[in-house]
Amino acid sequence: MKIPQILIVEDEIILARTISLTIENLGYQVAGIADSGEEAIQIVSEVQPDLVLMDIVLEGELSGIEAAKQIRDRLDIPVIYLTAYGDQDTVNKATQTDPFGYIIKPIEPDELSAVIKIALRKHNLLKTLNQAKIEAEENQQSKSQMVSMVSHEGRNSLTAIKTSSDIIERYSERLSDAKKQKHIQKIQLAADQMLCLLEDLLFLNKAESGMFTLHPSWVDLETFCQEIVESFEAGDDQPTIRFTFLGESNAYQDMNLLRHILTNLLSNAIKYSPNSGEVRFEITSAQKTVSFCIQDSGIGIPPEDLQNLFTAFHRAQNVGQIKGTGLGLSIVKQCVDLHQGSIDVDSKVGAGTTFTVTLPVLNNEIAPLEKQAEFA
Repeated sequence: MKIPQILIVEDEIILARTISLTIENLGYQVAGIADSGEEAIQIVSEVQPDLVLMDIVLEGELSGIEAAKQIRDRLDIPVIYLTAYGDQDTVNKATQTDPFGYIIKPIEPDELSAVIKIALRKHNLLKTLNQAKIEAEENQQSKSQMVSMVSHEGRNSLTAIKTSSDIIERYSERLSDAKKQKHIQKIQLAADQMLCLLEDLLFLNKAESGMFTLHPSWVDLETFCQEIVESFEAGDDQPTIRFTFLGESNAYQDMNLLRHILTNLLSNAIKYSPNSGEVRFEITSAQKTVSFCIQDSGIGIPPEDLQNLFTAFHRAQNVGQIKGTGLGLSIVKQCVDLHQGSIDVDSKVGAGTTFTVTLPVLNNEIAPLEKQAEFA
């Protein structure tokens, strides 16, 4: 357990050394001794102690009260005042800076010990409460974003379904078979989009709740990935996928989570690339790790968006009218974390993005004969 560090700010050197010995005898570490408010602020900025014992009356331009206010405002470090003055005016000025304690000189060790313990505990409780408040606000914001996004996407899909179904119902006799089929396809596409959205939300909820565990099995990795590539049927309106595989094909992985990783990354690479472009999908299977590299020549990701790239519902500012929910990369990150793997991003606006996912080769107890039989 980390021993709390305490900075002493006292311009009477003999008293400062006495306090220092007392603090050490109480089991704390002395972070330093300062004899002015300016020096105290400098030491606090460099050392960032857990607590400051601040004399109110100091030599120099800054009083102890002014120095304490700056320390609290800048670094949120608790301050206990030391003073020989107990008048009401001094107390009122000190109180305005929200100190964590107030000790009248001469200092008694037992009193100092009690005030320090209370101050440290109070500050830790406040930090915990503030963190809980921040997390609650973030959760509320996330829920609001989810409701807004689901409402928007759901409304679009339902509008498409209703429009096409109304057309078929009202004008069925006038429509050719081709036009009927076109509206049926629109209905099916809208329904698929809604189903995909709900499945993504359910997946994220389970992953964030710790409800997922790895279920690996033997897989022919090259064939598995080739089938995923083929599911993105190349057409005139999307880039070509160039698939390369190097290394050992047989692998022991969670195929469900791996499919989520690769389909989301490939889908994004295709969606954000020019129609005449190319997406490179390279796999390197080694003894201890498997690396999946997906590179596109698309719009790229602005640097300021990279830090929130895997946050649910976040979308880069340059996506324009390209549709998306902001869930795909969050799902990818959850799947990679479940594998205890890593994901790296290299991107330049206007020049494309490269995602590299590295997963460890999972341990297993399947006998070689069972492995061979599965691929027979």
